[in-house]
Amino acid sequence: MIPPTESLNAFKAVRKPFIAASTVEKPFVAHAPIEINSAKYFFTSAVGGALACGLTHYMMTPVDMLKCRMQVTKGMYSGVIDGFKKVASAEGIKGLYLGGMPTLIGYSLQGMGKYGFYEYFKYLYTGIVGEETAAKYKTMLYLSASGSAEVIADVLLCPMEALKVKMQTSATP
Repeated sequence: MIPPTESLNAFKAVRKPFIAASTVEKPFVAHAPIEINSAKYFFTSAVGGALACGLTHYMMTPVDMLKCRMQVTKGMYSGVIDGFKKVASAEGIKGLYLGGMPTLIGYSLQGMGKYGFYEYFKYLYTGIVGEETAAKYKTMLYLSASGSAEVIADVLLCPMEALKVKMQTSATP
């Protein structure tokens, strides 16, 4: 069920083109802003979420790997620094990023679901309750959209998260 575009004025603001000024160059004006609540808008939100979540979680894989190992086998490392040293000497950099691909894939899917569906559910729920009610109960609408999106995002994440934890805790140096 997709609400008509006319009912979504509660989320549309008067948009001015982005202008970045420089004392040396001519100002840059974005010629084609993305229309809010269009398919391109939802797609862009999903891609932004995938990049933001997937890349940041991937960069933190070494810390997460040590955390998982320290939770499973208490006393394996005397601390985080000791853990990094032992894993790096036994397995190299590759060992520090064990579980990195499931992390990248899983959190990219989770970010895609979280951000893409959040924007879509705001649009959908506004169409269901009407523009006036949506504006009046904006916080509740946003909370509902966020919760709905998070359910989907977590379902997308769980299989990859389970694989990541299994990889990180099965073979420990």
